[in-house]
Amino acid sequence: MHCDIPNSSADPASLALSQWLSSFLDSEAAQLRPVRDWQRSVSVKVDLSIQSVLDVDEKNERLLLYVLYIQGWVNEHLRWDPSMFGGVQQVTVPSERLWRPDVILFEIAGMEDYDRSPQVSISHDGWVEQYQPRLLESSCPLNLFHFPLDTHICNLTFISQAHTEGEVELYWGPGISGGQGDVSFSRGEWELTSLTVHTNPRRRKPNNRPSISAQVTVRRRPLLYVMMLLLPTSLLILLDLLSFLIPAYLKQRLSVTATIFTGHFIFLIAIFTLFPPFSIKLPLIEVYLFGSLGLLACSTMETAVVFQIANGKSEWFRKNIFPSLLLLSGRSHWETMIEPERGRSTGGAVDSVSTCHHGSPGPAVQLLRDLVRIRQDLLQIRREQTLLDLYREVGCSVDRGYLYLHCLVLLLGGAALLREWDKHV
Repeated sequence: MHCDIPNSSADPASLALSQWLSSFLDSEAAQLRPVRDWQRSVSVKVDLSIQSVLDVDEKNERLLLYVLYIQGWVNEHLRWDPSMFGGVQQVTVPSERLWRPDVILFEIAGMEDYDRSPQVSISHDGWVEQYQPRLLESSCPLNLFHFPLDTHICNLTFISQAHTEGEVELYWGPGISGGQGDVSFSRGEWELTSLTVHTNPRRRKPNNRPSISAQVTVRRRPLLYVMMLLLPTSLLILLDLLSFLIPAYLKQRLSVTATIFTGHFIFLIAIFTLFPPFSIKLPLIEVYLFGSLGLLACSTMETAVVFQIANGKSEWFRKNIFPSLLLLSGRSHWETMIEPERGRSTGGAVDSVSTCHHGSPGPAVQLLRDLVRIRQDLLQIRREQTLLDLYREVGCSVDRGYLYLHCLVLLLGGAALLREWDKHV
């Protein structure tokens, strides 16, 4: 049977119980520790039910929880025989009129906000119980190295503010004494995976503050960050790899790579607010994203260099690097000069023929000179085209070698990232 303290007499038994409770609650003894022998301690049972993970502040390393905190204890002064009071077994009284345990969160990181229950329930055997919905803002060291697959373990230590272990003893209720607390899963960004309490007995010291502790494990749901960070970056890297299908001597290749690099750079700036603040080490995903940006920058610079090589626009390259590359490819520099030498020898023969004829040259000699001149021009064009083909061949070889190196670095970086995440998960 459950009832409140009546203000008017409904029956003599209820009136007697009301008068007895009122006389005790009005006395100073109601605000003192509820024991008859002051050498004994008050055993306070604590139950904790986490309803939701509201927020994790990575910058300030704080965890915000919405919990239902329940504490119960025995008041030795409030016991009665239900048969003498009309069968009443339980009543509710204003909480401020009774002594209550002053249990607070040791890791509190802000103003604790909770709904102080205006009532406490009292059973006929003296058992007093109080329910308190609380917003707990606890300090918690965060390791963001594996972001967004990060999991954090935060400690919750409940301690008596004024009493010692000789006066108050705290213990977990039977609902969580087995090691696992009552867990309600959140549907937000953070998921509560476990609530583990510490039940190992420790040696009591009368002058120490009584305390009990638990560990809360929260895990981030990574789908949003994977879709917004990894997927666009992977597509940009794929576009960069596809740009190698465009010949390096075309201007369009340089435009495409520069556009991809600019797009990735703007993308990182736009999503920079999604990255958690870091204090010691960069998260793995940030290392991967900025490493990808560096690879795209290298790809753009490589395209510009190969474009200069493939079109023969670098005088320094033609004089210093190109001969060595020809030797490495099994060619020699003098092979490109054979045809022009032959053209010059033919021109000398024509001049010698013309000198044999004194006076003005005839139409045949003039025609021969024109043919030789045309031949020399064609040989010069052929020589330039041959050199250009060699430049492009060397440029394509350099481009192909860089592509292999580019793919190798991407594969190693991606494998390292997945390996670290796999070990963490």
